[in-house]
Amino acid sequence: MVRAILAALAVSLALAGTAAPAAAQWPMSCVELNDLFERGLENFHNVGIYQRVHGELAEQACRSDHGHDARRGFAWAFPQTARTDSMSCVELNDLFEHHLGNFHNVGIYQYVHGELAEQACRNDHLRNARQGFAWAFPQPACTDGTRPLNYGFYAYFEPISYSADPDPDAAGFSQHRGYEADLLNALEAMDGAGLSFVRHPIPTWADDDFRIWLAPAGEQFDMVGGGITILDARTRGASGETAIRFTSGHVTFRQSLLVRAADAERITSHDDLTSSHRVGVLPGTTGEGRLLQLTGLADAAGVLTAGTRIHTSVGELVADGTDAYTITSARGSTGLEQRLRLTPPGPDMPQVIYLGTQLGDVELLEALREGRIDAVARGEIGNRDFAHGEGGAFVVTALDPAVEYGGFSLSADDAELAACIDAKLDWLTDNRRIGYAQWREDPMVFLRRALTWGA
Repeated sequence: MVRAILAALAVSLALAGTAAPAAAQWPMSCVELNDLFERGLENFHNVGIYQRVHGELAEQACRSDHGHDARRGFAWAFPQTARTDSMSCVELNDLFEHHLGNFHNVGIYQYVHGELAEQACRNDHLRNARQGFAWAFPQPACTDGTRPLNYGFYAYFEPISYSADPDPDAAGFSQHRGYEADLLNALEAMDGAGLSFVRHPIPTWADDDFRIWLAPAGEQFDMVGGGITILDARTRGASGETAIRFTSGHVTFRQSLLVRAADAERITSHDDLTSSHRVGVLPGTTGEGRLLQLTGLADAAGVLTAGTRIHTSVGELVADGTDAYTITSARGSTGLEQRLRLTPPGPDMPQVIYLGTQLGDVELLEALREGRIDAVARGEIGNRDFAHGEGGAFVVTALDPAVEYGGFSLSADDAELAACIDAKLDWLTDNRRIGYAQWREDPMVFLRRALTWGA
């Protein structure tokens, strides 16, 4: 495939005219790569041939036929692979630009960067190459196999990560369930990955001196998960030092409100919330952070609006509009750690009620059911899962347009381990094409992909 394209390219370049430019997009799978080349060679009858002939097995069939071509084209992205006939990044980019009709971009790296053309190309396209074509290259194990990784999971975020039994004294409390549990099962099943996990439930999300995502910075855990949104601010410890790193993201989140069905027409967006509404949140979550921003209780940096009253376990404080009174999804200002309730400075903002420090979302959902709060601000996935199981008694509203990505956290020192796990997660999720919706429909989807790893 690639050899034929290279032979045709010299002739094609001489004929290149003034085609309308198209946005360059590198292919991210074998079938996309094959279709691009077939289209560039004007073999239009062959575009989509793997999909038509092999259906769901199209990608696997393409890889069986073109593994050699992929290894030749992308060897520069996998330095552990020694080849004497491999293409360079700029050669491959010129192929893609040509077959996308972007003739004016053929040779763009050489023209702009000169002797540094190859390095510039790799800087731009290395991650795409590794995400899309790691399947063609032997992958090293993530560990030496001498010990399993200690993995801490948040025990109360159903259906993403939770304990089989919510009672910390029950045997089932240590049994990991949910979307992330099945992802870990699949990582363990990948032949040659060298990954196994001893799983430990963590009942606390955040309190005075603990943040679940920072746990790998200590000695107890190698990796932690639990529906943790990736935020740069969360990579830093209390002193501002880089303490942990995240994997690139294996699940997509957005925030929402969960309300009783009777209130669904009255609370359709965050703009409908007033000082008469009590919204429950778990402190230190993106549910809290986005609620404060979307209702005007805080600005984009988390600085509370002047006049906001912060009720804590040791007394009451009043925000003065400076960063001395800040609440973000990563941390709160000194003195705000034990916050129990926020009272808004005006009638067009809600009260915020803090619950869940003992039993996580379980406390929030129970308070909503009992009428002690009017809404729960948290992720759409958890809210929809709960509403689905309650027979129409609750409704999800006020969907946040902002997209978040959830990942696992590891120590900042574990860069190689994080990168290796990242590559495996990219494979299992097909570079984020497979996510929560696909898992909900078929909980075995990740395990089946794991069993084809290296096939």
